[in-house]
Amino acid sequence: MSNQGNTAWTFSIKNLGNLEEGKIEVKPLTLLCGPNNTGKTWVMYTLYGFLNNRDINNLTGVDQIVISLKENGLWEFDLEEWLNENFKNTLKSIEKTIKHKLPSIFNSENSLFENSVFSWEVSLKDIIERNKSEHFEFEFSLGSKQIPAFKALKEKDSHIISMTLIKDLPKEILSDVISSLIYDYLLGKNAQDQTAFLIPAERNGLHLFYRELSSRRTALLHHASRDELDLHLLLKDVLGSKYAKPIADYIDWLNDLTNIKKGAEKTKYHDLAEEVKKLIGGKYNIDAEGNITFVPKKKRGGPTAPKMDLHLSSSTAKSLFGLWFYLEYQAKENSILMIDEPELNLHPSNQRLVARLIAKMVNKGLKIVISTHSDYFVRELNSLIMLGENNGNQVVKNQILKKYSIDNESLLTKDQIGAYVFECGLLKSMEVNQEGIIATTFDEQINLLNDSSDDIYYSYVLGEGSE
Repeated sequence: MSNQGNTAWTFSIKNLGNLEEGKIEVKPLTLLCGPNNTGKTWVMYTLYGFLNNRDINNLTGVDQIVISLKENGLWEFDLEEWLNENFKNTLKSIEKTIKHKLPSIFNSENSLFENSVFSWEVSLKDIIERNKSEHFEFEFSLGSKQIPAFKALKEKDSHIISMTLIKDLPKEILSDVISSLIYDYLLGKNAQDQTAFLIPAERNGLHLFYRELSSRRTALLHHASRDELDLHLLLKDVLGSKYAKPIADYIDWLNDLTNIKKGAEKTKYHDLAEEVKKLIGGKYNIDAEGNITFVPKKKRGGPTAPKMDLHLSSSTAKSLFGLWFYLEYQAKENSILMIDEPELNLHPSNQRLVARLIAKMVNKGLKIVISTHSDYFVRELNSLIMLGENNGNQVVKNQILKKYSIDNESLLTKDQIGAYVFECGLLKSMEVNQEGIIATTFDEQINLLNDSSDDIYYSYVLGEGSE
């Protein structure tokens, strides 16, 4: 639908891990900050599950649409009228489904989420106004060959959905398909829009060992067949590995790199992928077997740099591989990218460069959600906000941009930012103004660090303390 860039999703969450309560509005750039073990990753994973969910089943009021479509093969219905009648029940069904999905998202016991509450705070009026002027498409295909089975279309400035049943589908499946159509419409997703992509904090290890994880599973299944082991129990053990869904999805993505790359054209974000290569001081290669190697940049006048396995490269190169590949081959405008700790393994100077890179991604139409512990990262964003928000002397501004090698494309406005801090079991909004993000969680620790350092120096080293 290409309106995701203008869409703000607001959610209330209760009793999720260590988080007792909180509300979050997802904006073009959303930051989650706070101490360790306060719930940042839990909220990210929950949002990931919500945005990628396609298992909305049996929405109220869908049965009659299914009957009409089965009888005629073609059917039109007034979506605005349908939502006016069924919106509250639809919202309840979606929230119930997301809560039901939490154990599978986190790959954990149901009892852990018994008291969890997930509420999507959205108004029907806003959805209708937002979507009326947008073109909307939805498709459903069958099998690995993606044989078209169902498609739907809504023209701009209309609220009539035209549906075509290409292949005969059982009523139960068709009901689920139409329910998913309505869910995507409410989200503002279109047929060509991607699912959310999450780069986990565990990425360095996954980049190194995903091939071994895959080959060991294959070997186990081979030996099970040859040695007549209990295949059912083995599959339960292999497939029941304790990976949360975002991590399992990332492993699957790594194992599919060669297929993704095959025939893929470079995206409109190729220039940003090139910035990643500058940052790491080299380039990545993926061979036909999916092995990742790193080639350092050749020094002027020096010999050609050797290709090396990724495990021999710098921690920066390991950490940024997923971001580079995504920008080079997959990113599309209005896509949602989620990064757990983008500052991972990066020197402060590189943390600042990644902050600028993410700002450019936002300004080029990606929606970004990140969790961070980095004061350097937030302070760099604040500099970009100050330069983007304030109408000071343009000559001075240009001098600053040139002096610090800041591109205009990385400047931000406060309205693009949503910033949240996790503390004392609560998720709280941080103020974002013309001076940037008021991140007291970092300021307090920096002040404590300065105070303790001064106290040690003057009281102990110089001996000015009282006896």
